[in-house]
Amino acid sequence: MNNYPLTVTWDTDSDLLYHLECEKCGKLFWISNPWEKPLLCKVCQEKGGEA
Repeated sequence: MNNYPLTVTWDTDSDLLYHLECEKCGKLFWISNPWEKPLLCKVCQEKGGEA
């Protein structure tokens, strides 16, 4: 299921950020490019989890 509702905002560095839900733990997190990385929060990424 890759049909995510995206919440978009601008941060202080004028980067476009997307508010996504981690595929593994369900935690919401911000990412600048949801298309190039696994849709995992930093915690799950650091654990070495792949989507």
